[in-house]
Amino acid sequence: MKKLLIFLLAALTAFGAAGCGKEKGDFGRYESVAGRPADAVFSFESGLGEEKPPYPLSDGRTFYISAEGNAENDGLSESEPLDLATVNGAAFQSGLKAGDSLLFRRGDTFGHFMLENVRGREDNPVTVSAYGEGEKPLFRYAGNTVELKFCDNFVIRDIAVEVIGVERSPSNPAQRTGLSIQYDHAGGEKFENVYVFDNEIYSQGVDRNTFGIEVTAASQNYESSPTEVLSNLHVKRNEVHDVGRSGIHTIGWLIDEGYNNVKWTMYRDFFIDENTVYNVGCMGIYITCCTNSTINRNLIYNAGAYDKAELMEGECGIMALSSDTMDIMFNEIYGCLDQKLGYDAMGIDIDWNTRNINVQYNHCYDNLGSGVGTMANRDCFIRNNRLENNKGETGGHAGQISVTAFTSRVHGVPEDYHSVRGLTIEENLLIGTPDGKNMFCSSLSNGDADWTDNVFRRNHVVYTGDDPSKMRFIFVDDSAPWYDFSENRYYSAKTSVFKCYDNTEAADIAVGSQPYGGQSMKFENWLKRDAGATYENLSDAAPSAPSAAAARLENGKITLSWEASEGNLWHYNVYLVGADEDVSYPDMLGETEETAFSFTPAYAGEYYFVIQPESDQGVYGKALKIKVEMR
Repeated sequence: MKKLLIFLLAALTAFGAAGCGKEKGDFGRYESVAGRPADAVFSFESGLGEEKPPYPLSDGRTFYISAEGNAENDGLSESEPLDLATVNGAAFQSGLKAGDSLLFRRGDTFGHFMLENVRGREDNPVTVSAYGEGEKPLFRYAGNTVELKFCDNFVIRDIAVEVIGVERSPSNPAQRTGLSIQYDHAGGEKFENVYVFDNEIYSQGVDRNTFGIEVTAASQNYESSPTEVLSNLHVKRNEVHDVGRSGIHTIGWLIDEGYNNVKWTMYRDFFIDENTVYNVGCMGIYITCCTNSTINRNLIYNAGAYDKAELMEGECGIMALSSDTMDIMFNEIYGCLDQKLGYDAMGIDIDWNTRNINVQYNHCYDNLGSGVGTMANRDCFIRNNRLENNKGETGGHAGQISVTAFTSRVHGVPEDYHSVRGLTIEENLLIGTPDGKNMFCSSLSNGDADWTDNVFRRNHVVYTGDDPSKMRFIFVDDSAPWYDFSENRYYSAKTSVFKCYDNTEAADIAVGSQPYGGQSMKFENWLKRDAGATYENLSDAAPSAPSAAAARLENGKITLSWEASEGNLWHYNVYLVGADEDVSYPDMLGETEETAFSFTPAYAGEYYFVIQPESDQGVYGKALKIKVEMR
């Protein structure tokens, strides 16, 4: 089946996840296009205007705050600024109205900043931002540094936050957060429309007991916890680094019970996109209790870097837990570690009590655990990802993709969510040399054998080592039956050996498939289980460059076309980049096996598209770079 993904975007944001001055990963498999002239240039009269901010603008009073300000000033001009103590006061905050802006002077350093019960309107929010020239205003404090309590219809952007943390240890629970957004004990009241853009948040290192950005909604107990607290949260284009716990974190938790809530709808419509998160002790982005949300176009590296093996918690680039209906797409994640605990360390983790999670078009590589791991969920998808050179060295995650079960019982988790059911794994690239490990691993640890309707199909599984007898292409634990393998493509340097293990019984597999019967070294035996599969020789042959680019503008939509690449072609990756930017997955628009791709711009300007051919074994050919000017 041919893939054709066409993004007809109603609005174009600047895909800035990797544009924060930090490193993209370099896995050395494609030609650099940064600074390379376009191979073709096209220009159109579009009638589009300038790019608009991705958040509503405030249209009210502006208050200026500086390090030299004082309470005697009215704060309504740069020459009469207020001080932070005045702004933190209840008297000042009670007088704030929808549309007011609080601007802090660039280059100044402030202490603890807190707003409570400050609420704008959907079309006229309250804004916290910066004025003047120079570095972002810095908030620095030994505690929760910037706190928003019961605030909504709110924008906070263009500030820097340093949270001074205590050393991590089991005996010191003094957690501190850079930007803390709190709705604890909200009493059934609903909040909405919070925008967090273009901030930098950091601490002193991965050994600090600190969080970057955290949204909390604590409840006294499960029965009284609300079904919805906050909707429409945008956390975008932030740089979060050198914190000891999670970089970006949402949590609904129970005071009496001491663990995460399991209600999916505590948060709704959360968009955690285009952030750069690096050097964190535990998780890069950890989202719980959300429905209808996205974690897209983020660059995450060096998560799980705390190394004292003391605090038992999951470690990975992205984790979704106790959530429903979420896209995790176009992320680049590498270098995740395990806090010396021996488990997790995945690029992406679809964790327990989740449903309808779509993990698609991500690049996860050089992580200590698997590229993508999943446990205890229903009806999720892992597709079109590039999972490369993940080491699989942590318990239960010995594969480029690993599937396992929930290991304990938590209040409120339905029985159906103690196993994996209805998981679709399709059209991924699994590539690497996992000697002593597996390319794909399905295992069970809690005794819940009700695994049904799990599918592994049309994936490309590429072993790049010299001896395929040193690893398994497929490993399915006896207690983790797998429903369907079909049409997968396998590659190695020695096709006379095909090692895998699967003892799924006939009653648990798809119609038309046959039991494998344990372990074998022969591919022809595996064909009984994996109908339509192929096993081919490893090749580093790259497809040729696409050529003869063309473009047209019709009904506001740019359609690019080109002459096809020759050679071993799987599909084309299509990216939108800056003029001097290399490609990465946060810049990807999608994949296509066709020689055309359509895109809808939202504003006038220059657009640089990169068409990159990729072979069936993940080898990139020379890219075609196209410039489109929208006048």
